[in-house]
Amino acid sequence: MDFFIRCKVYPGQFSNEYAVSGVQADGSRFSLFAPETFVEPDERVTRDRSVDGWLKVGIWEQQGDRAVVKLPRESLEVGRYVTIRADQFRTWPQPAEVRP
Repeated sequence: MDFFIRCKVYPGQFSNEYAVSGVQADGSRFSLFAPETFVEPDERVTRDRSVDGWLKVGIWEQQGDRAVVKLPRESLEVGRYVTIRADQFRTWPQPAEVRP
């Protein structure tokens, strides 16, 4: 099953990617260039403004109302894994769906 977290979407450097930013559970931000196949913008992305959207992630570990997710690529700030709150997911994963 695919899992998606809330993000802001910007145009990428290349036509087949987006620049994406999100917020970790502790409030710090992360950003990355993600292939377009991992991003679902809520509306058309333009050079003039960012739009809300969803980033496809893998679930690494889940505990309480937080989950460690694997990003599709390294983030610019913190690496490939970030901790996300439950309210940032489109659908909160069930424990049986968590696979390392």
